[in-house]
Amino acid sequence: MLKNNKKALRFVTLAACGLLITGCADILATPTDYETVLVDGTVNAELTHNIESVVYDALKDGGNVNSAVLDGVLLKLAENKFGTFAQAKLDAATDPAKAAFVADIADRVNEKLFALATTGSYETENKFSEERFAQYVRKQLYAVTPTAGYFKDIVFTPAITKDNFNGIAIHLDYYTSYVEGMLVPEIYREKLVEQYLLDEEYSTLGRSYARKVNYIAITKNASHPEAAKYLIDTFIENNILAPTATSADANLEILANAWRGVASDFISNEEALLEAADVKSVTVGSEYDYTGFGAIMADYAKINPDRLLTDTAVEASFTGSGSYVPSVGLEIKTNTLRKEDYTVDGWYVKNGGLTNLPTEIRNRLFNIGTANGVDHTSDEFDGAAEVQTSDYVRNIHGKYYLIPQNSQQGDDKNFLLYDAASSTYYIVQVEEAINTTKMNDSATSTSNYTALGKDLPAISGKVAKVLGAKDANKTTAMNFYLEEAGIVFHDQDIWKYFQDNFKTLYA
Repeated sequence: MLKNNKKALRFVTLAACGLLITGCADILATPTDYETVLVDGTVNAELTHNIESVVYDALKDGGNVNSAVLDGVLLKLAENKFGTFAQAKLDAATDPAKAAFVADIADRVNEKLFALATTGSYETENKFSEERFAQYVRKQLYAVTPTAGYFKDIVFTPAITKDNFNGIAIHLDYYTSYVEGMLVPEIYREKLVEQYLLDEEYSTLGRSYARKVNYIAITKNASHPEAAKYLIDTFIENNILAPTATSADANLEILANAWRGVASDFISNEEALLEAADVKSVTVGSEYDYTGFGAIMADYAKINPDRLLTDTAVEASFTGSGSYVPSVGLEIKTNTLRKEDYTVDGWYVKNGGLTNLPTEIRNRLFNIGTANGVDHTSDEFDGAAEVQTSDYVRNIHGKYYLIPQNSQQGDDKNFLLYDAASSTYYIVQVEEAINTTKMNDSATSTSNYTALGKDLPAISGKVAKVLGAKDANKTTAMNFYLEEAGIVFHDQDIWKYFQDNFKTLYA
């Protein structure tokens, strides 16, 4: 009878026994059933290579076992430092630090699953199928436990994020095996590198010029080049500069939704903005729409049932050259537009971060003057007696906006930046801007993040996460932990792999 077991993962685990970490018990470097037959019964005498060692050696020599051993070692080191995830979840009920740790793991799990789900690999005509996603997880040899069916035909618009896609696009609880077997170990290894930076290289965080930003980039419509500026100006006047405007009104996704023009995705005053900006009119007899959706509908109107009157090139683009009816093509084009994301948000550092921004804007953002201005510039609508100003940012209703080096005096919209080379408008909101003073972790500091009323450890962790993803920091951290661990090797191949990858340690 054929043994039905998943050998690959077990053999990697056994290969990891080819080394010892100080303090761990001695374990054999080969599986105990190394000489056991693969197929039992009367037919086994007729089979060649019917022995466990054949599979084990093939996996071991396949090229990825040694790296898997390294991953296993780093996971064990991370668990020694943070505790196992199972224990952390138990401790979270009474330990606030462990609760924060578990919450961070959960957030990163969502982040990784969302990134995987939105690759496009599980979509047909821009519609996501959770069942196809589940099939991928199963192919990685992890169980999927569906209890209430699968989501289907989900369009990943910018409104769907890592924070809300559970229950909209996937059932997170279906993938517990994959999360705990694949993602949590991966996250543990990442956090090990980050902990090294926090413990051993903390000063590099303050020198990273880290920024937490949210910006929008809108490129002119060649057919109606004035439309973008009209809409953006109207958004600024109504949602940012209006005395009654709130921080929520300045949500750049509102502007992005308006520019796409798909009404079903509107979340606020998009329709009113479009009409006020003269970008769209619904007046009978003088209708027009200069948004992305308007452009699609203008083309769609060129299709005519009369073969002599239809625009054949446009019709071909809506039918896949005759593969489907025009209405299907309209839906495909509309969903493609709905998925376009004009905003960028998150934490970035100067070294390699936000390279899609025009150089002049990027340099301005990562200038030390921006960090000095954020947290120290007065809100223009507070009416404070003593006003603090900055040459780099403006504080409007509690949000900081990057401003250019030169602008016309009295220009109230000077935070609307323009790149002539790409005909693109930018609005850059700066949520956090790191400098060494703010990152000072001294308990007596009067000007660090703690003194500013913010969570210094949380901000430090965000910066460490960005820096920890860089290969140079990963290598430095791994060298540190491996040296500290005092590993003893019992397998020549694994020893050679560690020699090749950590030459300073294993010469």
